[in-house]
Amino acid sequence: AESVLNHAVVLAHDAVYREDGTRDDQASQFYVSNDYVLDLAAECPEVMPAASVHPRRPDAAAELERCREAGARVLKIHPAAHGVDPSDASLEGFYRLAAELGMTAVFHTGYEHHFPVIRQEYGNPELLARPLDCGLKVIAAHAGACSPLDPVDYYPNFVHMMERYENLYGETSVP
Repeated sequence: AESVLNHAVVLAHDAVYREDGTRDDQASQFYVSNDYVLDLAAECPEVMPAASVHPRRPDAAAELERCREAGARVLKIHPAAHGVDPSDASLEGFYRLAAELGMTAVFHTGYEHHFPVIRQEYGNPELLARPLDCGLKVIAAHAGACSPLDPVDYYPNFVHMMERYENLYGETSVP
């Protein structure tokens, strides 16, 4: 079948890591390796690989550099499902490295309804200030949009952040 699309971004999804850097396989109910999407992109030039590197991995910097060298230009982090507070000051070095490598980070924002959630409030777009301040280009997946049944709507927070940051973009697929 014919398509008007020239490329498709395929997203990896890293495992969950604890605060101490150990992998939490019990909490990692969904996993797509970076190698899978990198291999797929090597076989199919229309695929653009998006790496997923949990910033608490002990090898996070090395894995980010490896994936960038292999062709990934996008980094995906799912704060609510990965248990990553985007505003955590200890992650600044990771964000700065991603920015230096010329990567764009996609952060899931809004409420999560499909993956097991560690901290739902990590989907608040206001928490993206730290990676944005580190110079990282950020795409807020779902633009913070929430269902009318969710207790909080994060979309207004996304709009507020768009007024503050030129390096923040939104993606509008349905969460």
